[in-house]
Amino acid sequence: MLHFVGHEGAVHALTFTPDGQTLISAGQDQTIRLWDVVACQERGQLPGHIGPIFSLALHGDGRVLASGGRDCCLRIWDLHSQKLHEEFPKQMASVTGLAWLPQQTMLAMVCGERMLTDRGGELRLWQFKAPVPKVENKSLKAHGFWSLAAAAGPTIAYSEGDRSLSVWNLTRQEPIRFKPPGTCLRVALSPDGKVVAAAVDRTVRLWETSRGRELAVLQGHTGMVAALAFSPDCRLLASGGLDESIRFWNVSSGQPALRQSFAWPTGVVSALAFSSDGLLCAAAGENGSIVIWDVDV
Repeated sequence: MLHFVGHEGAVHALTFTPDGQTLISAGQDQTIRLWDVVACQERGQLPGHIGPIFSLALHGDGRVLASGGRDCCLRIWDLHSQKLHEEFPKQMASVTGLAWLPQQTMLAMVCGERMLTDRGGELRLWQFKAPVPKVENKSLKAHGFWSLAAAAGPTIAYSEGDRSLSVWNLTRQEPIRFKPPGTCLRVALSPDGKVVAAAVDRTVRLWETSRGRELAVLQGHTGMVAALAFSPDCRLLASGGLDESIRFWNVSSGQPALRQSFAWPTGVVSALAFSSDGLLCAAAGENGSIVIWDVDV
C-alpha cells in the first residue's frame, strides 16, 4: 500500500492518468496535486482555483485535464506543461461534476449548490472541437446538480437536489428518470454504460440503464456512502463513506466481493478511483490523506 500526504483538508476528486503512473487529486485546500505513483511522491501542483475544487476529468489522451469547484470556474489544463490552457469563469453555480464523453471531444459539466436550494443549477455539454470550444445546444436547468458520470453510449448520469437520478443517452431526446428513496450523494456509471450506481444514505443502489430496472440494493455500510467507482472491466464496484470503510461489490451478483470491509488511514472516504488497467485503486479522505493499493479481488 502507498500512502500520500500533502493536502490540507478533504480530498474531493481523484483520477489516474491512462498509464497508471500518475494520480491526480484535488480538494478543499484549493490545490490540484500530481503524484508519482512509482516514486511515491508529489511531483507538481496546478494553481489557479480560489476555492475548494470538487471535480476533475482527465481526457483519454492523458494530457488534457478539466477541473471545477466553488469558484464557479471551469479550467482546462495541459498536463504535459502543467500550465492552464483555458478557463471559463462565471458558471451558474459551483462546478460539482465533470466527465469527458467517450468520443473525447465533448465534456459534460454540472453546477449546483448543496447548501443553497434557492440557487439554480445547470448541466452543460461543452464541445471542444477546433478552433473554439463552445457550449452545445443540449443543456438542462434544475434546482441544483450534485454528481455526474459518463460512459459509453454516449450516456451520462446525474443526480439533483430533489431526490432524483437521471440517465441520459444523448442519442435520445429525453433522459430516463429514477426516483430513489433518498437523495443521491454520488452516482457512477459502469464503463459500458449498462449499469448506474447511486449512493443513497447508507446503501448503494444499482439500476439497468436501458430499462430502469433496479438490479440490487447493496447493504453493509453503517454510515452515509460518499464515494463510488466502477472497475474498468465493469466487474467490481468500490464504495466508501462516513463509516471510514471501503467495500468491494460484485456487480453481476450484487454481493460483496470480499468477506469483510477495510478501514483505511483516510478516515471518512470522500473519493475513489481505479487505474485504467484495474490493477490499482486509490482512496482519499476528509483528513487529506490518499492511499493506493493493489486490487486482488
